[in-house]
Formats: sequence, structure tokens, C-alpha cells
Amino acid sequence: MKIILVFLISLTSILFSEKGPLEVNVYKLENGLEVWLNEDLNASSVFGAILVKGGGKRDPKDATGIAHYLEHMLFKGTTELGTTDYTSEKVFLDSITSLYDQLAKVDSYEKRAELQQHINKLSLIAGNYAIPNEFDKLIEGIGGTGMNAGTNDDAIFYFNSFPNHQLSKWMELYSHRFINPVFRLFQSELEVVYEEKNRSMDNPFQSFFQEANKHFFKNHPYGQQSVIGTVEHLKNPSLTKMMDYYNKYYVGNNMSLLLTGDFSSEDAIPLIKQYFGRIKPGKTIPHLDIVEEPFLGREEVSMRMTPFRMGIIGFRTVKPNHPDALTLNIIANLFNNSSSTGLLDKLSLDNKLLGAGAFSSLGGVDMGGFGFQFLPKILFQSFNSAEKLVLKEVDKVKKGDFNLEDLESVKLNMIQAHESNIESMEKRLWLILSAGLENKSWEEVSAYPDSVKKISKEEIVRVANKYFGDNYLVAKSKMGFPKKTKIEKPSFEPVIPKNSEIKSEYAKKLDKINSKEVVPKFVDFNKDVIVENLDEGLDLFYTKNPINSIFSMKIQFKVGLLSNPKLAQVSEFLNLIGTEDKTFDEYKKSLQKIASKVTVFVNDDYFGFNISGFDGHYTQTLKLTNDLMNKMLVRKKDFKKIKKLVQNAKLQRKSESKDPSTAGNALMKYAYWGKNSSFLRRSTISEIKKMTPEFLIDQAKKAFKVEAQILYTGSLDLKVTIEGIKSNLEFEKKRSNTNSNIVFDYKIYDKNTIFLVNDKKAVQSQIYFLAEGEVLNETDRVVSRVFNNYFGRGMASIIFQEIREFRSLAYTARGSFLNGKYFDKKGYYQGYVGTQVDKTNDAIEAYIELFRNMPNKSSRIQNIRDGLTQSINQNKPGFRSIASSVSSWLKKGYEDDPSKMAYYIYKDINFEDVKAFYENNIKKTPLVITIVADKKKINIDRLAKFGEILELSKKDIFN
Repeated sequence: MKIILVFLISLTSILFSEKGPLEVNVYKLENGLEVWLNEDLNASSVFGAILVKGGGKRDPKDATGIAHYLEHMLFKGTTELGTTDYTSEKVFLDSITSLYDQLAKVDSYEKRAELQQHINKLSLIAGNYAIPNEFDKLIEGIGGTGMNAGTNDDAIFYFNSFPNHQLSKWMELYSHRFINPVFRLFQSELEVVYEEKNRSMDNPFQSFFQEANKHFFKNHPYGQQSVIGTVEHLKNPSLTKMMDYYNKYYVGNNMSLLLTGDFSSEDAIPLIKQYFGRIKPGKTIPHLDIVEEPFLGREEVSMRMTPFRMGIIGFRTVKPNHPDALTLNIIANLFNNSSSTGLLDKLSLDNKLLGAGAFSSLGGVDMGGFGFQFLPKILFQSFNSAEKLVLKEVDKVKKGDFNLEDLESVKLNMIQAHESNIESMEKRLWLILSAGLENKSWEEVSAYPDSVKKISKEEIVRVANKYFGDNYLVAKSKMGFPKKTKIEKPSFEPVIPKNSEIKSEYAKKLDKINSKEVVPKFVDFNKDVIVENLDEGLDLFYTKNPINSIFSMKIQFKVGLLSNPKLAQVSEFLNLIGTEDKTFDEYKKSLQKIASKVTVFVNDDYFGFNISGFDGHYTQTLKLTNDLMNKMLVRKKDFKKIKKLVQNAKLQRKSESKDPSTAGNALMKYAYWGKNSSFLRRSTISEIKKMTPEFLIDQAKKAFKVEAQILYTGSLDLKVTIEGIKSNLEFEKKRSNTNSNIVFDYKIYDKNTIFLVNDKKAVQSQIYFLAEGEVLNETDRVVSRVFNNYFGRGMASIIFQEIREFRSLAYTARGSFLNGKYFDKKGYYQGYVGTQVDKTNDAIEAYIELFRNMPNKSSRIQNIRDGLTQSINQNKPGFRSIASSVSSWLKKGYEDDPSKMAYYIYKDINFEDVKAFYENNIKKTPLVITIVADKKKINIDRLAKFGEILELSKKDIFN
């Protein structure tokens, strides 16, 4: 099939060198499929994606969720892939399709139960022909990583990274999956989607935004339909309607192929012609012609859905490809930006509101909106007064009551953010995908910096007055707990296919496609990064930026939260104050003018500064950093910001207490670390209230006196970089040698123990499994990765297949051996299942059986071995991450890139090695299980058979 060149565009920017990802080639095949190719030889792999226009907005009104269901089913194979005998299988699949159509028309409970049992029986028979997860295994076998898919209102997309020498096989697989797909194993996937729906109902913020959208888009599916579908429609799925959707939207002229990374277009184009030219074209998809009437003045809707009060103000605006869309995006940055100098940022920083933000992304491709989110203060502030404060700032923009210099600074920072994003292969692909979805040319995207520069203050005022008028929606959520409609567990016998270790004829053919040998790429500690000792206790890790003139730097002092939890509040406070010469606003604006950023960070091991900017402003940026490090000053106005720390902590606690997934994580950490859990070691609310500015500053100054590392990535040469540091940064001359290698030992149990926290509002159970491990040497640490891929990490693993795919007991199921942080520390096994409450005992029982008696499926090791070997280059950190990676590796005790040893171990590993690791390094008993769930819906007597139950409250796991 002939390839027609549509256009070739160069991404031109003064910030990019000739070696950078400068070009995006856009082609169209005769079947209408659009191809976007972006070569980046600085990348170590290829990132590929398929975009299908459609999404949830195209679902039939009586069958919402179809597009999302279909996304799941397109992992199940085709007439050739994922089956041992499609001709025989088809007889039963056709009957199942017919029965589901009948089910949707029946109201009688008895008749529905009868039909569902019939479907179950046929599904069990059809399952005898299925080869589960074969697509996943084939992608893994060619070195594919990060495979996933997603559905939103406007599109469905499928993606993963893969090594460039597997370009042929990837294209064969990704094109084949969309030709003659078969919706097998549907009953199992149906329950998985039930689980996904239940998870969404456990998120109160998602539910609030969805409800607000219903009132914002009164006619359009953006508001009237949810992507995942209604409970009623999920209970009555139609395979016929799903196939209708596939036939209409999965056609060449409605799809796009996107490739970015380390590949050659010269090699790719013939393969695209060969493989993607096979996809059939279809009818042109008309635009949705839906009109939304203007709001009648100020319209208000009130509800009780969130753990704390919050509101949304929404104005109708334009589609993302409209000329005014860019101006609206700039306006959003005038309200909030990464420098914290926006109009709404100030309301929050000055403690006039608990929080406020602006976003220009309401809606989607068809129609847009501009939103303002606000959080009234916890005490003594009404919704109305909070709303008025936000609208007062909106009026300032409408009147042009903002500084022209501030506008130019905002624009410069937006340009820098664009350039930073476009240097990343993954982020660039999503930018390309958005352009294709929003019907923008790459020329428009590449011209973004120039377009931003051209937006004037007059244009800002014009657009603000045009869209921020008197007609708008206000959605308010008071503190409350909305009713959750849980989908009950069906009484089906699980479909457990017998052919999980068999290869289809298609897979055998794929093996015969020739692939080039992988040429491994490792980080060279002597070449890719230069380590220089600048002074006693002060080291520089220097990495060259081959793409543009944006530098990034991290100054990390060797003290963190593990040694001083109060540094969390110290970092938060330092990000709210100025210096001896500049107030907070003046300091942030000084940085903003040169598009630089300086923020204080803290993690378990380090405290310090994250810095970025243009290399042309390197010296100026370091001077400003030094001012904050050595000349920080708390003014009288800043004293009020202590209240901000208290309110933020209260807000965090309120959110945590109502989020089952966070509670699940906290309970797991309590079980293994007790009082050393990060949720208990952190400062309490009362402790934060007692913190004074003087105390926080003193803590910072003490931290700045310890040993430090500087991680720099930029285009300046080493000599200039060092000179800039020595001339502009003042470090303590005698730095103390603190221990940043703190690790808490986890608790050891002598019997099976279950920790249970009752959460009456939880739709899902959050379950963790914890088991003691051994101290591993470097070789065994590599073997642990192979064990993880085999047993519990990824879609082709034992845990995922058995728990989710075969038995439909969870939406998420996983398990991994987590190595000790350092070579002398024990590792441990951690598993997780998120499941409906009424499936809790079944899920635990199934998980324990797999954990204690790991299935012997030795034939899988060849595929895992191939995949890990083929994907070795995808482990190589990007240039921005090399310095931090090498610093971390050296700290852990590595003297070379760990992937180098791993590569050679992967090539020779066998199942006996994995089995020996499992038997020798993981204790199968005692087992610790932690559960956050609605206790009333669990059979406690049955649960007690798994271990001694210790019931806790949320007060025990959160301080």
C-alpha cells in the first residue's frame, strides 16, 4: 500500500542543538491512518502508541462504558492470537454474545440468574480454547515495558516502550491486535471492570468532579456519561454493541500511530506500510453536534461528597484548538504557576483561603471550560466569602490590574516548561498524541514558544472579559459521605483456562520474524558522569545535557526525614519566605523573570534545593539560591504562614482518613514498622502548632551544616560549572558527617497475624501481604527481579493471572520481593490485592495458596529472560537522571551500573534459579496480612482461620 507524505515539519527552537529531537514527520496511509514519527537518538528505547478517536463520549446512551470495556478486551487476542482452536471456540462465543443481548432485555431476577448461569457454563467451555494473556507475554518477550492502555472522554490509547531492534515484531503485534479481535474471557473481565468501578466510588474527589460535570455539561456526554459507565449498564453489557463500536471507530481513518525515540524512519516506513496498511478504513466519523445553552446568570448546585469543603466555579470557553485557548492557558498561569506568584497563589499563601487553583482544561476536544477550584478555610469562612475572593482576582485580570512584567515572566516560564517537556521521549509522545487528538498540526506545537511570546496584555484582558462573564456555574461540596452503590460479587464459577502455557500458531509465526541483536548500553561511571570533590564533605556529580540549554541542579544535604521528621515542615516553611534583601514575592519574581526555579525539598535521606533554569542565567540563579540558603529572613507577615502549615496538615489528615487506599498503606506500614511508620513518625498537629519561625529556621541552618552533594545536568562545561558553584554558593567550611543511611528494621512476627481496620464507607478492601526475607548479595538481587516478573509483577505474572484474570477476585493484584535498601539489610516480600469487600476471604485464600505453593510454570522463564535481556537499555536512566542514579548506586555499594551484571545473569538464568530464590530467601510463614475494609461484610470466623486478628482504629495508624 502506498504511503502518502502529508508534511514534514521541523521543531525549531533556539534552545535545541542539532542533536536534539528536532523533527516530527507526519504521514498518512491510503487507509487514512495517520503516522507521527519522531526520532531521538539520545533515547535508549522506542515509545509507541496507538490512538483511536472516540472515547466514552461515543458510547451509546443505553450502554455507557462500552469504549472502556472494549479497551480491556483488545488485550484478549484475535482469531489467531490467544486461542488454540478459534473455529471450535467461536461456536460458544457466539452463543455467549447472544445470551448477553437477551440478558439486557430481561427484568426478572429469576430469569436473569438463569441466563447468567447459562453464560457461565458456556464461558467455562469456551475458556478451554483460550490462551490467557498471550498478547502480554509476547510484548514482554520482545522487551516491551510499561504496557498499558487508557480510555477518556475523547479517545482510547494503547502504549508501551520497547527496544529499537524489535521494531518489526512490535508493529506486527500492535497492528494485528486491531484486526479480527475476539472478545474471549469476557465474564472474567466483566468482574474486573466491576472492581474498577468500585475503586472509583471510593474516591470522593473524583465523584465530586463527576457530579459537578453533570451540571456544567448539561447535554454533552462530557457531563451526562461517565467513561467507566453506570452501575446499571455495567450489569447489562452487550458484546454486540461492543463489536458495533469496534467496527465504527477502530478503522484506519480514525486511528493514529505514534513513535518516538531511538529508531530510524528509513527502517520504520516500510514496516508501517506492511503492517498498519492492513487495517481497514471506515466511514468518516461526524463531529458531535451538541449545543450547550449559556448558564442563566450564576447557577449553583450543592452536595455533600468530600472529606472537607471545596468548591468549583466553571465558565464555558472554547475547544483546545481555538485561537483563544492559548491565551486562556496563559491566564491560568497568571492565577497559579510553578513560581507561586499567581493571583490565587497569593490568596493561599496569605492564608485568605485554604487553597485555590485555576485550570483551563474543563471539557475536551468538542468544547471547553475554565475552572476555579477553592477550599474555604476550616473555620470561620463561608463558601460565599471564599467564592468572592476568587472572583475578585478574576476581576483584576478582566481590568488588566496585573503587572506587565509579571505577564512576561509567566510567559517565559511557560516556554521553559514546554522545552523541558519536549526533551523527554515519553512526554513528547503525549504532546504529539494531544496534537493529533485535538486536530492541531505539529507546526502549531513547534511554534508554541513564538505563539506565547506574541500574547499581549490587551489580548489577555480581551479574552478574560469575553469568557469570564456573569453566566457561570458554582458547584459546592460540603463535608459529607455520599452513598456508594456497590456492585455485588456474582455467583459465577471462575473461568480458569487450561492453556496458559501453550503457544498459539500466531506466536510461533512471530518467533520467526528476524530481529537484530540487542546492543546493551550501560552508564559509564567514568564517562557519562564526572564526580569531583569540591571540598571536604562536598561532592559534585556532573552530567552533560545533549539536548538544550536548560540546566537542572540538586543540592542535597545528607540529612532527611528518617533522622529528623520535622524537616517536612522546615521545607514547607522555607518555600513560603524570602531573604534579607527580598520579600517572598520579590524573591519569587526575581526567579520568575529569568525562568528559574528554586524550591526546598526533603525526602527520607536528603534535605536541600531543587534548582532549574537556563544555563545563560546559571550564575544569577545560584546567587538567588545562596540568598535563600544563607540569608533567609522571616518577616512579620510571614508569621501567619505557620498557620498555613497547621491547616495543610489538618487537610492532609482529613483526606487520609476518608481514603481507604491511604489507610491501607498506613496500616501496612504500621504492621511492618510500628511506631517508625512514616504516618506515625511525622510531626503531630499539636507539635506543628508549637513550631515557631525561629525553630524552623534553626532546623534548616543545622541541616545546611552537614555533608552535601551537588547534582548538575546542563550544557555548561565542567570548569564553568565548578567556578559558578565556588563563586556563588557559600557552604559551611566544617561540615559534619551525619548518617543519611538510616534504615529501620521491620518487625518480626512469630505467628500468622492479621491487622484489621474497619472502614464502614469502603467499597473495596485494601489488603497487603507481608513476609520476612533475607539479606541478598548482588547476584541474588538480580535474581529477585526475575522472580518478581514471574510471580507477581506485570500482567503476565502468576499473581495477576490467577487472582485477577482467572478468578476475577481483584482489579489490582501484585507481589514483589523488595530488596533491602543497602547490601547488609534484609529484604521482604510485599503483596497487594484491592477487591470488593465480599470477595475478601476468597482473595486472601487464593493469594496465600499461590504464595505458599508457587506454581511451577517453568516454560515462562524463557520469555521472561528474553524480555529482561531485550529491555536492558530501557533501564538506562535518561541524561537528567544519570547523576542522581550514580549517586544512589554508589551510596548502596555499587561500583558499576547494576544493569551490567544483570544483563549477563538474565541471559543464563533458569527456572531452578528462580525456584531456589523463592525457597531460600522468602519465609512463607508467618505471614502478616493487613486489611482495611467494611468489617460487617466480611465473615470474621473464616478470616480468623488465616491468622490471629488484631483490630485497630485509624487513630492507631495515623498520628
